[in-house]
Amino acid sequence: MISAAEKSEIVEPAGAEIDELESRRSQRRQRLLGNLAVNTAGEQLRSDDALAPIFALLEHQSFEAAEPQIKIEYTTDMAERAKKRHFNKQFDLEVSDDDIYYTQTGQSYREMMAGGLTAARIDANQDPRWNYAKAQAEIQAGHIDQLLEWYHSEDKNCVLISSLCPDELELPPETARVLNFKTDRAMSVNWLFEKTEEGMSMHAFSLDGLSLEKLTSLSDKLGVKETPASTALEQLARLTKLPFTNGLEAVEAIRRLHDGQLDKDSPGDSTHYFGTKKNFEAAMMDANSFVESRQQAYETYKRAVKGLANSLVSGKVCRELADLSDELKSGFTKSGAPAVLHLAEGLPISLQAGRDFMDYLRRQALPHYIYEGQNLQEAGREREVSVAYAGVAAVSSGSSYEGACPSASAAGLSAEQHANGELTAAMKVHGRKEFTSRYCPNCLPKPQANNKVRAWRQGEHIGCRDCGHVVDVCTGNVVRQGKKPNPKKSPGLFELLFG
Repeated sequence: MISAAEKSEIVEPAGAEIDELESRRSQRRQRLLGNLAVNTAGEQLRSDDALAPIFALLEHQSFEAAEPQIKIEYTTDMAERAKKRHFNKQFDLEVSDDDIYYTQTGQSYREMMAGGLTAARIDANQDPRWNYAKAQAEIQAGHIDQLLEWYHSEDKNCVLISSLCPDELELPPETARVLNFKTDRAMSVNWLFEKTEEGMSMHAFSLDGLSLEKLTSLSDKLGVKETPASTALEQLARLTKLPFTNGLEAVEAIRRLHDGQLDKDSPGDSTHYFGTKKNFEAAMMDANSFVESRQQAYETYKRAVKGLANSLVSGKVCRELADLSDELKSGFTKSGAPAVLHLAEGLPISLQAGRDFMDYLRRQALPHYIYEGQNLQEAGREREVSVAYAGVAAVSSGSSYEGACPSASAAGLSAEQHANGELTAAMKVHGRKEFTSRYCPNCLPKPQANNKVRAWRQGEHIGCRDCGHVVDVCTGNVVRQGKKPNPKKSPGLFELLFG
């Protein structure tokens, strides 16, 4: 049991105290391991731990007390696993006479873009297909002087920079894909800057289907009068002044007008949100609200958390967990159910088995039910399919839903490096950084002591050299599915249980 003294430590401070708070929480959860009737030798609380809700339940000693924390973490986790997501992020910036700095880390805008230009020139010298990326980087390196001139002027209105997906006359589609353009979505990346009392804020957001023609039409509707650009590169070089002083209002106006035009152009009753085509229900809600509307998924998650907590405390699979496991197995053939679902009542259970069970729910059954359930047909059910059937469909189709991006500690990066990485990805800064990582969602999903993969980051993509897996940092989408780990190279039983 957690002591009254330990409970008194749970205070929500701000600023620099947050890291210390997280450290204390981690220490408390480590002590909770000692209350479990399973072998916990060498166990550590892991980054993005699938057992986090179980630890939260044990800390609070009742589900009712723990549910607010468990539910919000579940909701945001599921929301981040949506495929073909748009992104819309805000970054606070500070300004000096000759540079702009990311408030959270102190990262220099000028140095960041200069580094991207150097990397682009190196890549272009080695492969001429990267000449277009070099031209982009040269333009981006010049943005800072344009932004500083605007910032130090009397103009209070927001400004916009747009990086469009080039059409095939400007860049062959196969080359555009090599350069990380999402040609199948015609996805643009846009950076909207507003002045604030502390400096400025940058809103980085994507818009699918934003061509030069549609951007010109959008500008006209916003009351922006400028000569249409003839290429995506020419558009990238422009700092467009908008009739807004509030950045959030400007982004929403742009989104609403663009989505409205796409809805009008598309046949049927399709609805768009930041240019992505969605069913009506999903488009009308933000991601979190849509997840919350799929109540059967959360009820299944609750049963799993309660059942696992009881099982780990006793050291044996309890009836509640066994019943849920049987339900989730029901749609598979006798030999086709994943091994993680073979949890029979009364059998010993390990922390690893618990993690694997929760990962199956988080990565396959629950998100497939949430995002694809409306498109599935289950025999004997006229309306909504079951979570169990969605899990079968996910396994059959090879669908797996990863989180938006690995956490900083899971990737072997500091919080500052992770924050800077998020900024450089949102800004499409060219660069290929090689590093080693304790995390790969495909071949090393659970960090293990003394086990690393060779990783790289380039622009919006982060990849694993060992298995070839590539993920988009901004959207969380899998760009290329890596090879499954070689069984001969799998860690031994000790590492699997306690690594």
